[in-house]
Amino acid sequence: MAKIIRFYRDHVKNEELKDSIETEKFTNILNSVFDALNRKFTAEGIRKGSNDFDVLKTTLIWLDDWGTNFINGKISSNEFLTKSISEGLRVSIKSTIELSNYLLDEVKLKYVLTNRMNHDRIEQSFRRQQKIEKLKEKINNIIDEDDECDPLDAAVVDIIPDHNYCEIQKATVKECVIYYICGFMCRQVILKRTKCLICLSALKGSDTRPEAALRNLKSKRFLIHPNDIVFKLVSAIEEGFVQFCDVPEVFDKTAAQAQPVAYSGGGRPTATLLRPEHHD
Repeated sequence: MAKIIRFYRDHVKNEELKDSIETEKFTNILNSVFDALNRKFTAEGIRKGSNDFDVLKTTLIWLDDWGTNFINGKISSNEFLTKSISEGLRVSIKSTIELSNYLLDEVKLKYVLTNRMNHDRIEQSFRRQQKIEKLKEKINNIIDEDDECDPLDAAVVDIIPDHNYCEIQKATVKECVIYYICGFMCRQVILKRTKCLICLSALKGSDTRPEAALRNLKSKRFLIHPNDIVFKLVSAIEEGFVQFCDVPEVFDKTAAQAQPVAYSGGGRPTATLLRPEHHD
């Protein structure tokens, strides 16, 4: 979320987010502490000297200072957490620190997976289902409001009004999102299915493209930069689907719409362009 706030403030130049730096910092703090409280893989488990201890202790100090400002009347109740949330967060942080130290020092565990100690699985399942229902309702409302709109643009406009982004060396929000999806697709679907160096090099693009603005901010998971062919093909598929999503032959018409891009390499399909002929 913090990266998206920064993206809309610095790249899109949205006026409503011009004073959002403190919100970005707040979101980063909560992201860090929730990551520390939800370690579930061996490689990221909390160990002695782990940075997660520093994150939890720093957050606890930050929370105490924030609460002190509220008690001293420097901020109003609307500018602080509710009593139940602040106390619950404080208890979670303190108990995680103490229990992790006990397990590491006394029980002699090599690492601690904090995800195992702070989740009620049944409650988590209900919350997940509630989120799914809310997402379905939001999507249905977007479609009902304007059947002729672009679903991707509608989701963006529902949060932040659109602007004119047709500036030199500046991509639209939609282009940045599609580029980000292409990077995810290349890494998760394609790069993990082949070890051919020629194929791998053919998939990679440049990080200097204006469409890479969102990808450059969201680099924690090491998404790659897709090449121009992949980006244009997925963009053409998106445009075709948006144009024909209301007709029964949506997939056939979308494929026909994307065909000129797929065969842009002198009559050869894009699949051939992405997998150059080579010999093992």
